[in-house]
Amino acid sequence: GLDYPYAYVRWTEQRNIQAVLDLMGSGRLDVGPLTTHRYPIEQAGDAYAMIQAGAEPAVGVVLTYPASPPPVPRRIDLTTSRNGAPRPRDPGAALGVGFIGAGSFATAVLLPALAGRRDVALRGLCSAGGLSARSQASRFGFAYACSDRGELLDDPRVDAVFIATRHDLHAPLLLEALRAGKHAFVEKPLALRAGELEEIEGALARGGCPVLAVGFNRRFSPAARAAREHFRDVQEPVTAIYRFNAGDLPPGHWAQDPEVGGGRVVGEACHAADLLTFLAGSPIIRVHAEPVSGGRALRVTSDRCALTLRHADGAVSTLLYTAGGDRAAPKERVELFGGGRVAVIDDFRRVELSCGGRRTSRSWRGQAKGHREGVAAFLDAARAGGPPPIPVGELVATSRAMIAAMESMRTGLPVDLGPGRAPEDDAPPDDSPVTSAAPPE
Repeated sequence: GLDYPYAYVRWTEQRNIQAVLDLMGSGRLDVGPLTTHRYPIEQAGDAYAMIQAGAEPAVGVVLTYPASPPPVPRRIDLTTSRNGAPRPRDPGAALGVGFIGAGSFATAVLLPALAGRRDVALRGLCSAGGLSARSQASRFGFAYACSDRGELLDDPRVDAVFIATRHDLHAPLLLEALRAGKHAFVEKPLALRAGELEEIEGALARGGCPVLAVGFNRRFSPAARAAREHFRDVQEPVTAIYRFNAGDLPPGHWAQDPEVGGGRVVGEACHAADLLTFLAGSPIIRVHAEPVSGGRALRVTSDRCALTLRHADGAVSTLLYTAGGDRAAPKERVELFGGGRVAVIDDFRRVELSCGGRRTSRSWRGQAKGHREGVAAFLDAARAGGPPPIPVGELVATSRAMIAAMESMRTGLPVDLGPGRAPEDDAPPDDSPVTSAAPPE
């Protein structure tokens, strides 16, 4: 900070510190006698115990480190679980699982969904941060922690790999897992670019028939299942509206970074596109996206936009993804119409079904978004050797549609996704100012 003027306060804290440092630097102040004890860092516990006991007069206690740190192992084998997380009685008969990533979503949602299953052998947890890998591996009952993903991919006892890393790493890590012959569950988005989707399709076609799943959990929610069942006998194409009150993120947030997060349409609105595909029972074949522009907006971004989605059977869905609302309001609302029926999903807490002038509803305590059900569906499919819980064609079509939405916002034109049609790869799926019908005022 700034010191007071010298005439007002002669000895501020900052000037006192400067004076002491000057005295120490010139050798006129010897602080050596203040250090009464020294302990190697390995004995830090003994140092604190000595201070608390008060058995010896202590003024300054120094913890010393070795001159050259010991080599850091890339793998640490663990024998016990910190919280007693269950392990299978017969690991040889269970599905061996490796996990890449130890971030907040992984530790709060995905890992708890795995830790309680007796039919899963948690082999290794890999994270770039060795400390977090060891901590979470011990917490959830993994056999080892590592910082090199090769440990997992080369482990013959790992049958399936979960990938929960930054968005830009999803496709590269997934390709490595597929080439290693592992079943793979990758968090959304599946990929940031159309070229990555083509590589993934090629890897799946080449060999091993590994099961692929993406973290599109909404379709596994009880509300979505009830809505789909409500329309089971409807023969005509449906119409759907999905409102996504996403909440604002600063432009510098990693999810807004085109190279790391891919933007919020590719990185999060894909949830809505997958659920709309599931409810319509038909993949997306055309996308037209319009961003908010004009008025007092300082910057046109893809996280305030409306998408019109045409499905292969003629159904039409509208997806409103907006960061301009209030987080206190419900985040997601889905309305489905067709065949004299209506279904309304309210933030995955409640579903209302209407038909023949009668309405019924179901509700859940808290949100039931289908995370555990999605993980369970993948594990069951991997153990059985397929089929995947979501058809690969739908996974790719949904991902391609969101990449196409970014292209549509840049050009102002609809994008057709026919067989073999992919959005142009010459421009990254960025969140830079996009083409709009009216320039900002």
